[in-house]
Amino acid sequence: MAYYINSIFTFDRVATDIKELIPDMNMRRRMSRFVKMGVSTAIESLNDFDDNIDAIITSTPLGCIADSEKFLNAIIENNEQMLNPTPFIQSTFNTVGAQIGLITKNNCYNMTYSHLDISFESAVLDAVLRIDLGHLKMY
Repeated sequence: MAYYINSIFTFDRVATDIKELIPDMNMRRRMSRFVKMGVSTAIESLNDFDDNIDAIITSTPLGCIADSEKFLNAIIENNEQMLNPTPFIQSTFNTVGAQIGLITKNNCYNMTYSHLDISFESAVLDAVLRIDLGHLKMY
C-alpha cells in the first residue's frame, strides 16, 4: 500500500476577512481563536472545490485546551454556579470538525483524532483506510 502526493493545491487569493468565510456573526462570536483559524482554513480550502466532500477528518494533539482551562477555572471561581456554557462547548476536541460540518451543511463522516503525538498519523491512516475500503473518492 503506497500513497504519494501527486499534486499541490494552491490558492490564488487568501481571504483577509474572516467575515467572508464565516458569515454568521453569532457563530463567529462564539468561536475561540483556535476554532476560527481551523474552520476558516478548511472553508477557504473548500471554496474552489465543486464537489461534496466525503469526510471531515481532523486531528489535534490537545484540542481546545485553553477553552477547557477557562471552563474549569470558571467552575472553581463560581462554585459551580451560573456557568457560561460556551467555553464548555468549545472545549471539546471535535469542535473544529463539527463547525466545518455545520457551516458547510455537510452530514458526511466526521471524525477527530486527539492522540497527542500520533494525532496526525491517526487521521491520515483513517483517510487511507477509508479510501482503500471504497468509502472515500480519490479526487
